[in-house]
Amino acid sequence: MLIIADDLGHYTWQISVSDSRLTQINKVVGEYDVWVHVFLPFPKLKVKIKESSKGGFTGQVDVAFKSRTDGSSDWIVGFGNTADEALEDAIKSFLNSVPENESLTEDDFEWSESSNWN
Repeated sequence: MLIIADDLGHYTWQISVSDSRLTQINKVVGEYDVWVHVFLPFPKLKVKIKESSKGGFTGQVDVAFKSRTDGSSDWIVGFGNTADEALEDAIKSFLNSVPENESLTEDDFEWSESSNWN
């Protein structure tokens, strides 16, 4: 493993695995409980933050709003150059995907498999 500091002194990691079947490795760097007090029929969701061995961060939300058109789930992923940016992007993108002026129930959402969050 190679640890690198950027111009701002932030440390990141890169790993070189000599197996052509692998394209990248993601490292979980954080998991957050996000408490929402408006318009959702549940009080909390989770966001898992991963850092890619190729650089950059993603934030994965554990719940998705089901489309009114076809019922498919709109799984949200946030992106950023830092873990904080990915967390903020994931939260904002999720909240923006949910209609605010509708009466929503838990049936309007799909939760990810709990094994993805253990």
